[in-house]
Amino acid sequence: MAWNKQHYEEVKRQVEQNIACGKKTAYCYMKEYEQMIEKEDYEAAKAITEILLPLGYDTAQTHNHIKRLQ
Repeated sequence: MAWNKQHYEEVKRQVEQNIACGKKTAYCYMKEYEQMIEKEDYEAAKAITEILLPLGYDTAQTHNHIKRLQ
């Protein structure tokens, strides 16, 4: 499967907007990140990671809780 840049950009924009307006929290997106890995939606996972990391949230910390990665 090829990288879907459009999906990545859409998710990234949505995450930025939702966090900025308070619609969702960084914690919500940490949980969503886990779901994206389970679904193999790596574009969304990367977009979430890139938004959360500057905010002090390291999505790699969730890997211990993702069954597929154990």
